[in-house]
Formats: sequence, C-alpha cells, structure tokens
Amino acid sequence: MRKGRPGWRESGIIEELRLEDAVRNPQRCFELWDLLLYDKVISELNIRLLLDTAVFAAEMNGSVIGSVLARCDTSEHMYRIRAIIYCDCTGDSRLALEAGAEMRYGRESRAEFGESLAPEVPDEQTMGSSILFTSREHDRPMPFRPPAWARKVTAEHLQFRSTNAWEYGYWWIEWGGEQSTIHDNERIRFELLSIVMGVWDYIKNSGNHPASTNWALDWVGMLPGKREARRLIGDYTLRQQDLLSGEFSDAVAIGGWPMDDHPPGGFDRPDLPPANQIRIPRVYDIPLRCLYSRNVSNLMMAGRNISATHVAFSSTRVMATSPIS
Repeated sequence: MRKGRPGWRESGIIEELRLEDAVRNPQRCFELWDLLLYDKVISELNIRLLLDTAVFAAEMNGSVIGSVLARCDTSEHMYRIRAIIYCDCTGDSRLALEAGAEMRYGRESRAEFGESLAPEVPDEQTMGSSILFTSREHDRPMPFRPPAWARKVTAEHLQFRSTNAWEYGYWWIEWGGEQSTIHDNERIRFELLSIVMGVWDYIKNSGNHPASTNWALDWVGMLPGKREARRLIGDYTLRQQDLLSGEFSDAVAIGGWPMDDHPPGGFDRPDLPPANQIRIPRVYDIPLRCLYSRNVSNLMMAGRNISATHVAFSSTRVMATSPIS
C-alpha cells in the first residue's frame, strides 16, 4: 500500500509475516519467504494443508456447493471436501467455474459503470503476466550467452523501462494481456522467458552497462506471475468511484494502492509506459458484498478474483491489498 505515501503500510497478518521475514530472511531470498509461509500454515492446528492439489469439480445441490473434488497427481490421491462455506482463492476462479458462478473477464465499457478510466468499448483484454529473475555480483567477470530463442532487445524497446538495477528483475517484463492468461499460459511462459533472456543479454552484451561485467543470473522464475483472469460477480461490484470516495457499512477490508493499470500489449508496446498509475486520495473500503458470489450461496472469494470492475481491480489486485490477508 505504501507506493510513495509515507506511513501507508498494510497491517494485520501481512505485517506480522513481513516483520518475521525481516528477522529470519535478511538476505531477502524468495525461497525462504516461501518457507516462512509454509511454516505458518503447517503450524496452524486448524488448517490441513494439501500441497500440489487442484480442484477439478464441484458437486452442486441447486445453487449450493455440496462438496468439492480435488486431485493430487504426485501422490495419486483424490479428495472429496465437504464444508458449509467455500472460498475460492485460486486467482483464476477455478472453483467458481466448476460451481457455475457468474463471472466477468476483461475490461468493461466506460458507460457500464460510469468509469472515466475504462475504455469506451468493452473487450476481453487484460493485464499481462510477468516472470522475475534475481542476479548477484561475483568476484570475476561472468559472461552470458543467450539461448537461440531469446528475443533481441534494443534500447528502443526500453525507452520507458529502466535497466539500471539488476538484483530483482523487472515487473515490466510483462506479456499476454492480448491472449488468454488462462488457456495460453504455456505460450505466455515461453514469451516471458524469451524476453527475460533478451533483456539480460542487453544488460550484459550491449555495451551500455559495463558495470554488469561481474553480474550473473542467480534465479529465473518458471511460473508466470499472473495479474488478471476471471473475476466473480458478487452482490456489489467495486468500481472506480468507490476507490476515490466510497464508504461502506459492511466494509471488511481496506485498500490503498493506486489504480495501477498496464497496457495489455505489455513488452510488445515499447511506445507506451508499462503502467498508468493514478494515486487515490486516501484508503478505501472493500465491502463484504464484493467477497461472495451472488448466485452460488455458499461461495466466497478472496484475492484478485473479487467482485470488481477492471479499473477498481487495478488497485485491489496487488497481493498485500487483496482481501486475502
């Protein structure tokens, strides 16, 4: 939530995790952050953790989810899970899809919700996905030879993108918003990896960053970090106006990140800034009515699939803001 606003910071569980990570992981290793989250979950007696397990079906009793089927291919186990309330935190709304929940995808028209930041014509384009990398400095020169499938990146591709810091990669290595971020995920992964290799090749071999001589890649992500896919429809749809002045009697969470929209073309649109960020005047409410399905009576949602327009989602989507923590 900070984003250039001194004193603005998420609290609650996410703050507790960050403070503990600062003590246990001062080197800021991604994998150790994962281990911290794993430790917290398995240490909670009221949680049963099923790793590498995916929902693939929902058994319905009218508009009510009776049970959910999930499968773990690595252990060849299948689970039937019964509950009173289910929460879809999959991001892609997979449980909601199986349950027949009402959803939306893409960008609404400006007229539908009266949002000045929305496009005039609705479409099914989204923000793209990203793959990050880490690198570190060594005590000797570290040459880099890109694979044959790496993109050839030039200074023209980077006119709105800085490559002056190399430690933690770049969120603007983004692609796939003009594709389906769900069904085209494998294609998106390939394109993102080719861009990562091309950008690192530019840093190492263009001659424009001589200080990178001793730097080498330390880790490259293999799973695209997805920004946007399906969003469920609740009893209320959060919109641009609510982020600017909305207050709700049933507020259960708050947000404070800017409206942070990215062009669907991502890295393929070097002529555009990689993000359009519009600061909000203060923190805003997220109501309970945005966190449950309007047509599946025992389905809730948390994360980037809550009930919001694309414009409002551009703020609520970020991990520490999404009402999941």
